[in-house]
Amino acid sequence: MTELTYNQLVNRVVMLYHQGKFLEAYELVTVNAGKVEGNQAQIFNFRFCLACRAGRHGLALNIMKDAVIDHGYWYAYDNLITDDDLAPLRDIPEFKRMADICKGREAEARSTSGPEMDIAVPQVEGPTTLLMVLHGNEEDNRVARSQWVGPEGPCCLMAFPRSSQIGFSGAYFWNDVELGVSEVRSHLRDLRQYFPVQSVVLAGFSAGARVALHLALEAESDVQGLILIAPWLPDLDAISSKIRGLRSRDVRSYVIWGDQDEDCREHAKALIELFEIEGVRHRKVVVPSMEHDVPSDLQALVPSMLAFIKEK
Repeated sequence: MTELTYNQLVNRVVMLYHQGKFLEAYELVTVNAGKVEGNQAQIFNFRFCLACRAGRHGLALNIMKDAVIDHGYWYAYDNLITDDDLAPLRDIPEFKRMADICKGREAEARSTSGPEMDIAVPQVEGPTTLLMVLHGNEEDNRVARSQWVGPEGPCCLMAFPRSSQIGFSGAYFWNDVELGVSEVRSHLRDLRQYFPVQSVVLAGFSAGARVALHLALEAESDVQGLILIAPWLPDLDAISSKIRGLRSRDVRSYVIWGDQDEDCREHAKALIELFEIEGVRHRKVVVPSMEHDVPSDLQALVPSMLAFIKEK
């Protein structure tokens, strides 16, 4: 059996959950827990919630202990005490103790969380394209870097911002779009002070793609191109009138999604329709059999995507 990516694992576990196949979902995530590169705190969360849903309350409590006590992870306190999945554990003293531990860790994490950024610098010096990549929700900049930069290194200057909006251990969100745009804009200013940036291309996966698009739509934006993978765009109607601004500034866009992406496939299609109506130069790539994920050959696609965006 072909090994799953982290996103594939999450997608399939969620699908089984909605089908009421809790034990099957638990077994799937448990078997693959050590085989995927992604947020292990989330993996533990799936495991103890699914075990509890499957009626294995003692097992669920032990997995939660492993996550919170042994590994030092934390989960949002409000979610722990309101999640229906964990209702059978709620009156158990050990569960309450771990929820209180999480509450303390959460308060500390939220008080200290700020935007961060990882940078990958190419060997070639001189004026360069800056490709800034925004991770998806419940991810971080390390995940994004592993998806976009191969063993041979970056083909251009690449930056990987991490949102300041933390949800639980290792899980960062872009739910506050205005805050996300502000943080990315600040990162761009900082990078221009230290690197000879010739042009800027924004890329993002899912919720990160949403923030990238919002920033590119600003009238004063100097973004030259967009690479949007499985874009999550619940507010597309509200921003549709700004799409024509991409044409007037010749901001070219690459949009990629999987034909099995139940989360964002329709959002991507709607965006392409707007691009066509407004005359925004773009290319679309629909990946067969891909769910809500990034293409497996993403690193190899980067040079050709940048070439299209910079094409005169």
